[in-house]
Parts: sequence; C-alpha cells; structure tokens
Amino acid sequence: MSENKNDNIENVENVENTEPAESENIEVVEAVEIAEAAEPEIPETAEPDESPKPGQKSFKNSIFGTSAILGVIAVITVFAIALLNALTAPVIEKRLNNEKDESIKNLFGNEAYAEILDGVELFSPATEAMAVYDNLSKELIGYCVTVEPKGFADKIIMLVAVNTNITVKDTQILSMSETAGYGSKIGDDKEIWFRGQFQSRTRDIKDIRTEPLPGENAIQVIAGSTVSSRAFLNGVNSALEVVNGIINPSAAPEDVNEADEELPDNGEQEQEGEN
Repeated sequence: MSENKNDNIENVENVENTEPAESENIEVVEAVEIAEAAEPEIPETAEPDESPKPGQKSFKNSIFGTSAILGVIAVITVFAIALLNALTAPVIEKRLNNEKDESIKNLFGNEAYAEILDGVELFSPATEAMAVYDNLSKELIGYCVTVEPKGFADKIIMLVAVNTNITVKDTQILSMSETAGYGSKIGDDKEIWFRGQFQSRTRDIKDIRTEPLPGENAIQVIAGSTVSSRAFLNGVNSALEVVNGIINPSAAPEDVNEADEELPDNGEQEQEGEN
C-alpha cells in the first residue's frame, strides 16, 4: 500500500516536471508564428501581360500594322511583275521580230529582206523604218514602216509597206486589242475592203463618210469602228511622211493629223451607223 502511494507521488512529480516543457514548446511555436507574421510578403514575379488592354488593338490589327502588311504585299507584287516582265519581254520581242520578217515577205514577196534604217526622222506614231531589198538583185524595192497608233482600246501595232514613189503598197496588222465586233473590224477578213482602200494612195490621205470618187485621195471608215479606222489611217499617213523624209530629206513634212488619236467621250458602239 505504501509502495503504490509512493508511485503515485512520483507520477505526479513527473507530470509537474513535464508541464514546463510543454509550455516551452508552445512559447517556441508562438514565437515562430510571430516571426513569420512579421516577415514581409514577397509577391511572386508575374509574367508580363502581353494581351491588349480593353479598347486597345494589337499591332497587326492597328492602322500601322495594316499599313506595314500592305506595304510588304505591294513590294512583293511589284517585284513579281517586274520579274515577269523581264522574263517575258525578250520572248515577246523575238516573236514580234519574227512576225515582222514574215510580214515583210508577205508584203513584198518571199525574196525580200529588210534592213533597219538608223538616223531616220520618225513622225509619231511611227517607231521604226526599214529599207526593203530584193534578195536576188539586191536592189531597193521599197520601205516598210512600223507604226503604233492609239486605237480605242490600246495601241495598234502595224506595218505599212511603201513603194519607192511614196505610195502605199499594202498594210498588215501585227497586234491589237480593239473591241471585238467593233474596232476589231479593221483587221477582219470580211472588212478587207477597208485596208484595200489604202493601196496606191499617196501622202495626206483623208477620211470621208461616203465612198471616195475615182482619183480622190481619201478612204471610207468602217461604220461602228470610227476611232479604230482613223487610228489606222493616222498610222498610214505617218508612214508615208517618214518615207517622204527618207527620199526627200530637204522637203518639209506634211502635218500629220494627231487629233485622230484622241478618243471621244462616247464609245465605238455609239459610233455604229455613221456613214
């Protein structure tokens, strides 16, 4: 009995001895919590917000971004067109020269050949003058002039064969883009009478509304293609003046009527029916 009593007394003492330890632990925890609370909070480094603010456009959607993109596209387009022209220009020139050689044979005969004349005074819309020779006799048989009068749609590139007496031998269209069914009639086989009117005509050919009288230096334009017909006439008159300047260098040239190159306000379709 006395032993149990002694044991209880020891347990009580042990409990009393442990109480200060627990209180010390509580004090330590409280001190740590106070220290942590006293430490300043360091905010986490946030990544920069690159998204546009409300009401603010991104660069590519802004007027400057759009202008920059359009500028780049324009530069690329111009470069592509220039490159295409550089690649196709020699091909087009070669094809046109081949057509000229073939056309000269059609105009003067298979034995004809031409030489380009340098230093010749050209009257607009003439762009080139050539002397034509017979390949067998080597004699001069005429001249051939390249003219590019302004038609209704664009330039009409054509050759005018001229005899040594400054009369028209024949004509041939190399290229044109006149309105189909209207201005294009000047090159149609059905309208060959129009081009045939120029044969044997001399300088300063006139255009009239009715069929010219015998011996009259005039031609009749095609109804519905007045502008193109007059452009063709202007080209022929220019070629005759160029040849006249070659044969008679001291002679004063006739005034070539360039007013025919100016287009009226109304179109060729509205010219149809004029006689």
